Amino acid sequence: MIKPALFLLLPALVIGCGADREYAPQQAKDGGVTQSAPPPAPPPPPPSPNGSPSSGGGSLPSPVPTPDPTERQIIRSGEISLRIASLDSAERAVTTIATANNGYLSNSSRERSTGNAMIGTAQLRIPADKFQSVLGAVRRLGEVESERISANDVTEEYVDINARLKTQQELEARILNLLNERSGKLSDIIEIEGKLADVRREIEGIQGRLRYLQGQISYSTLTVTMVEPGAVGTSQTETFTGRIGRAFSQGVDGLVVVLGGLITFIIAMLPLAALVVVAYLLIRPLWRRRALNRAAAKNAAQPTTTPAEPTKNV
Repeated sequence: MIKPALFLLLPALVIGCGADREYAPQQAKDGGVTQSAPPPAPPPPPPSPNGSPSSGGGSLPSPVPTPDPTERQIIRSGEISLRIASLDSAERAVTTIATANNGYLSNSSRERSTGNAMIGTAQLRIPADKFQSVLGAVRRLGEVESERISANDVTEEYVDINARLKTQQELEARILNLLNERSGKLSDIIEIEGKLADVRREIEGIQGRLRYLQGQISYSTLTVTMVEPGAVGTSQTETFTGRIGRAFSQGVDGLVVVLGGLITFIIAMLPLAALVVVAYLLIRPLWRRRALNRAAAKNAAQPTTTPAEPTKNV
């Protein structure tokens, strides 16, 4: 009865010995004492629902709400130029309008033009649903000189990025499951972790682009240019030499305009002058022939008289 039992246990023993030989630690050269190999590093924790590792200090901040992927994703932007009475007052008013509509001033600058006018530029970031109301409030600050509004539809790109992100996250989950269930060689585990690192880098790049699009969609950009006119020629920095140079420059510009008009007139009259010359060359022989005929007719009409003989004195 014992022999049949041994025959039944023999295959299990053979399989166990083979596994022990595959994972047996390497013996030391100096005494045949075995040293246990260090256990493989535990797999990294699974990512949290927002795509960042659960042990990485929490989720990434979301300063803007996530747009609904089922709606059209539009990036709106605008530029408006105003002529205002006071640049300081206009800049304060623009900042107040942006803050009152849950927006903010992202960039501003000012400069003085050659005509002594002050030019200020303010870039506003405002929620997309408040864009029209903010634009209307800005228009009332002064006289509108120019205005341009643009809308860029990024729905296709937004949907494509979300699909790519979902695919990469599913691939990451499969790799994590494979890594948790794998109990093979250390080299195999290292190779799987390398694949996992590549997938996570791809996910981070996609999430960065997605956050950028969400920010551009949720917040519109409005660039306001404010011009405070100044009296030409009354700048304190303009000297006598500067006024002379400006007058000379204006005179040269006027001369160029006059010469340009004269050249244009000459070029425009060239075809007419050519027609006049051709007509003169064609008519001149007729005039000469008619003059000769008139002279001949006049000579023929005159009577022929012989001169009288002189009388002789006896």
